[in-house]
Amino acid sequence: AGIFGASPALGVDGVREINQAAALAGGITPGDTAGFPVTLSVSGAYRLTGNLAPPGATGATSAISITANDVSLDLNGFRIEGPVTGCPGACTPTGAGNGVSGVGRSNVTVRNGTVRGFGGNGVALGSEARVDRVHSAGNGDDGIEVSSGSLVSSCIARSNGDVGLYAGN
Repeated sequence: AGIFGASPALGVDGVREINQAAALAGGITPGDTAGFPVTLSVSGAYRLTGNLAPPGATGATSAISITANDVSLDLNGFRIEGPVTGCPGACTPTGAGNGVSGVGRSNVTVRNGTVRGFGGNGVALGSEARVDRVHSAGNGDDGIEVSSGSLVSSCIARSNGDVGLYAGN
C-alpha cells in the first residue's frame, strides 16, 4: 500500500487519478471507503479519467467530498452524473447530495467538465475557490455555489432547481 492507503493510481505527472472503478474500490485517500462519495482528504491534484455515476444513487448521494484545503480537481472533460431528472420544471431540491462538495474548505479548484443530476448542488465549495469551464445542469438546488473570495469563470449553469450561480459574501 502507498502513503494514501490502497495505492491510488497516479498519472505520469503524479496527479491522483479517479474513475468509476477506483471510486467503487475506495482508498483514493485516507478515510475514503469503497463507493460514493469519493473522499479527497489530502491536499493536492486529482484528475478524472472517466465519467462518474454513483450506482443506486438517490438525491441524498454525493459523488465527491473534498475534506482538505488546497485541492485541485480536473474533471478532464468527463462528467459526474447523479440520478435526478426533470430539473428545473418538476424539480425541487431532493436531498443534500452534491456532485462535488468542498464546503468549509478553502483554495479548492474544480475545472473542465460537467456535473448534473444531483439532489443538492452541482458544485458547492467554500472560500477562495475557483470553478472554471464547468457545466452544471439539472441539479435540485444551485448549479454552482461558492463563498467569499472565489472566482467562477467560463461556466454554464442551467436548468437547476434554484439559482445557477450562488456567490457568498
